[in-house]
Amino acid sequence: MRRNTVLLAAPLFAYALACSSAEAKTKGVGDEFKPFIVKNCDTGQQYCQVCAFAGKPTLMAVGDVGDAAFEQDLVRIQKLVSANKGVAAFAVVGKVDGSKVSSVDDEKGIAEKLKATKARLGLTFPVVLLASKLSESDAKNYAKFSDSYEVQGSRTIMFSSADQKIVYAEKIESPRADEQFKMLEETLKKTL
Repeated sequence: MRRNTVLLAAPLFAYALACSSAEAKTKGVGDEFKPFIVKNCDTGQQYCQVCAFAGKPTLMAVGDVGDAAFEQDLVRIQKLVSANKGVAAFAVVGKVDGSKVSSVDDEKGIAEKLKATKARLGLTFPVVLLASKLSESDAKNYAKFSDSYEVQGSRTIMFSSADQKIVYAEKIESPRADEQFKMLEETLKKTL
């Protein structure tokens, strides 16, 4: 009898482990955007940007707060968005350490600087920070960005079709930026 109990318990234990294991992180092509909470630099509002753009082809750019080259990526993204109606875009700014992104220390000060940068560059899409504090409800219902995403470093761009499946993911590198943005534009046009 004891042997039968062990044999029956083993599959149940394996099933319980599978159900409690962490969901795979979004890394690149073929993965899906996952919801997370941001803080909008213009409004100060906290919300899920991925949710706000659900059902639309969406471009997400991730950059380090101290990466000056990221500004040029944002200008190029604005040109793509302006030329391709129906494409949504947003930029996530945080502290990038390898493949991990975390919230910034001086959220209020950085938000003001990003708001000014957005105006100076003429960006029409949201520039957001990872929210440093979540409401109890948000903490319960949304995973942290770092638990859901693994980026390739600062200047990572991911583009998804309307079903939130990622069809383009690259870390922009200055020597290859023209080539990478051309590939992004071609992918974008195929998706629309």
